[in-house]
Amino acid sequence: MKITENLASLIVNRTTKLLGKNINIMDENGLIIGSGDKERIDQFHEGAEKVISSGDPLEISHSDAQNLKGVKPGINLPIEFNEQIVGVVGITGAPDKIRDYAELVKITAELMLQQSVLEEEIRLEDRAHDNFIQDLISLDEDDDKEFIKTRAEILGYNMMISRVAVVIGIDNFWEFAYHKLNKKEETVDEGIYIQQLKNQILSEIKDLLYQDQQDMISMAGNNNFLVIKSFHAELKAVDKEEYLFDLAAKIKELLSTKYDLNLTIGIGNYHPGIEGISNSFSEAKQAREIGAKLFGSDDIYHINELEIGKLLEEVSPATKKWFSKITLGTAQNRDDLDETLVETLDIFFANDLNVSQTARKLYIHRNTLLYRLDKVKDKTNLDPRQFSDALRLKLALMIREYNE
Repeated sequence: MKITENLASLIVNRTTKLLGKNINIMDENGLIIGSGDKERIDQFHEGAEKVISSGDPLEISHSDAQNLKGVKPGINLPIEFNEQIVGVVGITGAPDKIRDYAELVKITAELMLQQSVLEEEIRLEDRAHDNFIQDLISLDEDDDKEFIKTRAEILGYNMMISRVAVVIGIDNFWEFAYHKLNKKEETVDEGIYIQQLKNQILSEIKDLLYQDQQDMISMAGNNNFLVIKSFHAELKAVDKEEYLFDLAAKIKELLSTKYDLNLTIGIGNYHPGIEGISNSFSEAKQAREIGAKLFGSDDIYHINELEIGKLLEEVSPATKKWFSKITLGTAQNRDDLDETLVETLDIFFANDLNVSQTARKLYIHRNTLLYRLDKVKDKTNLDPRQFSDALRLKLALMIREYNE
């Protein structure tokens, strides 16, 4: 174990504030790596070298200091970790006046060292989980499945359990982040602060969901977060869907209420096998993206609700453009088929081409509705009241919405 300069600085700052005395931290070679007296940093401390050699505390009087290199009066004590001396902590001052503080400073330094090691172990474990999850969601047929299973076992994951992916996208993350950043009084590193905000959001999701250690939770690129929810009982697909919608709603409510975030969430299906998680993730990601394009952001979408949208995703841009052109003609432009006509068509289609019901939903007279439908027919040569024409119009409008 090695004491870093950052940790030495933290120990010095904390103990100096507590005691009002200058504190020095020396590494295993007797070099000063942290001090309240910045001019002493990087100097060799002969007293520390003696402490490292003997393993015993060393009190240095004013007269002793004259005979030792890089030393001032004070008390120096070994910093121990796992029964090994990894450095020395020194308090500057007359030994008689600071003796009562010496053991307290040593204990504080060792506790902070232990905390630092524990935090690093947690970071490494989190990184191992994150790396595993990233490899899992990008798994393809050529990858070594047995190696993935071995890594899963080491990390405590049972890969025989059913899992389904949920992708959580934060639509207004940058607005939220810069608002928080601008409120900071002190100067902070922008990149580090934004990563801290993402870690904070990830922790909120983990705190909400980590009742089951078989769940996998991680960041998923850009402003997306990923939950791979485990299911121990064999639930029907419809029950899993309902459970995941409830889960997504809880996440959405928590983050929107606490941080005023807008979330678009996509949910995939269950697919068997280790590679099934990658398929589920792809579906959840598609559900979020397609749902936002076709029906708007700040909502929850399941891939099974977006059959036509998923088909459109697979169609080439050139084919979509061709279909839109031959269907809408000059009415491809929003000025030709305006929001009023598009809204009328959307509600007309949602009400199964029922004129009376659509008029009631729009709070307009039946004749006004018929006038609007005739107007659509004039602009597109398609009659929305005819099923085949309605289908073409519906697809063309979805393509227009999707492309925008």
